[in-house]
Amino acid sequence: MRGLKPYPARDAWFPNAPGLATEWFTGALRGYPYGLKALILWSANPLYGIPGLRPLVEKDLADPKKLPLTVSVDPLINESNAFADYIVPDSLMYESWGWAAPWNGVPTKTTTARWPVVAPKAAKTPDGQAIGMETFFIALAKAMKLPGFGPEGLADMEGNRLPLERPEDWYLRGGANIAFAGQAPVGDATDEDLALSGVERLRPTLEATLKPDEWRKVAFLYTRGGRYQPATEAQDEANPDWQTNRFKNALWLWNDNVGGAKNSLTGKRFAGCATWQPPAFADGTPMRAVHMEADWPLLVVSFKSALQNSYSIATRITGLHPDNPVIVHPDDAAWLGLATGDRARIQSPGGSATCRVIVHEGVMRGVLAVEHGYGHRELGARAHRVGDVRQPDRPDLRAGINLNDLGLADPTRGNAAIWVDAVAGTSVRNGLPAKLIKI
Repeated sequence: MRGLKPYPARDAWFPNAPGLATEWFTGALRGYPYGLKALILWSANPLYGIPGLRPLVEKDLADPKKLPLTVSVDPLINESNAFADYIVPDSLMYESWGWAAPWNGVPTKTTTARWPVVAPKAAKTPDGQAIGMETFFIALAKAMKLPGFGPEGLADMEGNRLPLERPEDWYLRGGANIAFAGQAPVGDATDEDLALSGVERLRPTLEATLKPDEWRKVAFLYTRGGRYQPATEAQDEANPDWQTNRFKNALWLWNDNVGGAKNSLTGKRFAGCATWQPPAFADGTPMRAVHMEADWPLLVVSFKSALQNSYSIATRITGLHPDNPVIVHPDDAAWLGLATGDRARIQSPGGSATCRVIVHEGVMRGVLAVEHGYGHRELGARAHRVGDVRQPDRPDLRAGINLNDLGLADPTRGNAAIWVDAVAGTSVRNGLPAKLIKI
């Protein structure tokens, strides 16, 4: 507005970042820049996955005046949808349809196929479909009379109308697009292919959904687990020194979008090229100017498990890998009087947790490494009653700690938002100041 200084803004803004769960949760519940009347989550667990978020929002999530309606579509009760008004059951990986591709790093084009190898355990709709994300959104869209859904929701290349009323209507026709893409379409699956792969079970659905010249080609993708560009096509035929699927832009030494943007709290421009900056809060205050090394001598980092992830905790993998001891360098362990197997308390300015330790040279001095995927409060770690059925109490599912319970709020934003990277808005989960105390 005219006459008012543009900086500092009321809060941090991130012009070079996408929609950020790190920001919209706290922002919506504070009403800045606006609140929410309803929230729909799909297979999302931000309260478990975002460092420092839970203590800032859990009270407001339970207040219908702050958030009147929360709907979650998820196969499980997790730390976030435990606050939901409604949980719509969803399918798990081996019960669902899907097409996926690698993010990067693969020299040839690849698309993998997923189809239900077991029937979902969810309840059925009146016409026999398993309730899940797709059936919920299709039914919701039809009830709202949105275009693109219903008996004539889709169209083929000739403009003929096709139905979108079941998940198969979407996924199988997406498979047809994949089968006919590229230099030439894939071949047809033979009856032997169908029998050996188990895709024979899909044949009635394939034939009922797709055109006569499409269904065997889509079946071909399912019998092979997807479509994969031949390795011989990885290099450009006209210029063998070049990859076929290569990054064609210039090497980015300068990003004008970043260099042209300003920190909303300070008015200073961001660096548009690679540079080193000390860990700092949103207004540029160094983290160590607030949380001094004398008080918090260690830094916590996160790493992903080769065996476990945040949703697989309820599987038999826990028999092989039941918890996640904190990894401590031998020099730090000697200073703290710790040995492998000892119990300790790990503390940060944002939280604390009781843990076991492993003494190992796989981390640097001054660093504590916490494996992700443990420290659950839900996903079976707490027994719920669903109807007349009470779930079993599983203390093994509560094992270990969650590094994100140690996450920090940003003191330069009134401790009302979590600590995020000032440019990208991503949560800070590596380099959290901490201390470790033997118990």
